[in-house]
Amino acid sequence: LFACQKLGITATPANTRYRADELRHQMMHAKATVVFFDVASAAIVDAIRSEDFPRDYISVGAGPPDWAISLEDLLSRSTSEDEPPTTVLDDKDIATILYTSGTTGVAKGVPVSYRGGLYTGILEANADIGLTGEDISLCVAPLFHQGVYGMNLMMPLMVGGTVVIQRRFDAEESLEIIESRSATYAFLVPTMSEAILRSPQLCKRNTWSFRTMMSSGSALPERT
Repeated sequence: LFACQKLGITATPANTRYRADELRHQMMHAKATVVFFDVASAAIVDAIRSEDFPRDYISVGAGPPDWAISLEDLLSRSTSEDEPPTTVLDDKDIATILYTSGTTGVAKGVPVSYRGGLYTGILEANADIGLTGEDISLCVAPLFHQGVYGMNLMMPLMVGGTVVIQRRFDAEESLEIIESRSATYAFLVPTMSEAILRSPQLCKRNTWSFRTMMSSGSALPERT
């Protein structure tokens, strides 16, 4: 995402649980020209490829399919002597297009400008919960979601904080990360916070560093 934004390329992260038709809708609607994907998602990406959907496909991870370019191979083509591209951006340019859940119909794209993302991140981080460059954010929810992208990723980074990304939510692993990385903050949905609070590892881990949690999606149980 940050590489795209530095180059002035609009990024549109996709829901990792999409069916092929849902993924195709987003790619077509956003007029995507390049698709980055994890090799674990190769099957669903392969399902949307067709002659009327010409794209460049770049895979991340070992064992890329033969119809995609490996990110590692792409990076190996550049050298330290290559001049970085110069991009002039306006703060009103679109940085990302985030898609709604599609609960009441097809998913709709929501453009987020550079200015909107920057100011929202800084204002929320400082006004709401007082994040600083000393904070370490545990990021466990999917980054295609606006709440996670804005509150778990952008907010800490905008004030110089650190973000630790957990590939897939697991309560025991989350507690291990909080202890080992001294995480101070996380954005969790209620099912995640409940799983952590009910984990037998909770009383065995040192969670002294953790001070702030934000939640969304549904009401938290009173006991939480």
